[in-house]
Amino acid sequence: MKEKVKRVLAKFVFQLYEKQILKNKIFVNSIEQTIDHMLTTEDSLVRFGDGEIKLISGKEIPLQKPDQRLIERLKEILQTEEQGVCIALPDIFSGLSAYTDRSRNFWMEHLLFHRKEYKQYCSNRKYENAFFSRPYIMYKNKDICFSRFEKIKHIWNGKKIVFVEGNTTHNGVGVDLFETAASIERIICPSSQAWEKYEEILTICKKNSPDRLILISLGTAGKVLAVDLHRLGYRSIDIGNLDMEYEWFLGGDIEKRRLLKHEICNRQENEAAGYFDYLQQIIAIIH
Repeated sequence: MKEKVKRVLAKFVFQLYEKQILKNKIFVNSIEQTIDHMLTTEDSLVRFGDGEIKLISGKEIPLQKPDQRLIERLKEILQTEEQGVCIALPDIFSGLSAYTDRSRNFWMEHLLFHRKEYKQYCSNRKYENAFFSRPYIMYKNKDICFSRFEKIKHIWNGKKIVFVEGNTTHNGVGVDLFETAASIERIICPSSQAWEKYEEILTICKKNSPDRLILISLGTAGKVLAVDLHRLGYRSIDIGNLDMEYEWFLGGDIEKRRLLKHEICNRQENEAAGYFDYLQQIIAIIH
């Protein structure tokens, strides 16, 4: 009963914004606009999702315990208007009709409890779309997703890329999402509590040539990393779970599913799975 009441309240409050009885002052570009921006500029991209907003509000989230220094960095980044750094927010403020019922309910409830954080730290300007990395599973109309992924692939076409990712992430393993890249290298980090190793991660990242495109899948710590690397002259894009979405797209999935490669974490397991190219691409491991 408690969940049902919460859902009804969340829907009621959201409808007040839809009908403009309450005023929404946060605007987010479409996924297509964000992809085009990434294709036509050398800007870096930092995505904020429900996890980062929950952390800012003081709540613990999966894979990352609250840390005051991390929270302050997230607040600072969310408010930055620094040239060359694009801040992306969930596309949830103007309407949710494009999403599945489950996704609509999730985001209405999220806004019910966290709209105040958005109001406090987000200014009256256009943001890029954080669903750049979630362009498939939550959408009712999945016919548009093929063209999205095909355009996204052009972002790293011919580029030398370095993944900064968790030890179970395996970006691009078994799929062609990153095959247009000129080369792939990997910095493997802890999948959980990566912030505790942040300085070590940043130090290793700085050993790379500035001509490398840094693609980051590192949860909340990855937001800070993307900005710090940008300030050091790198182009960094927070791609989050893009690879997982692409796997679901290729499989024609209509619900989220766990991927086998996300269960593999050490060298022996990678060898047993036949991931020899992946192992050869690793240039550093942070335990």
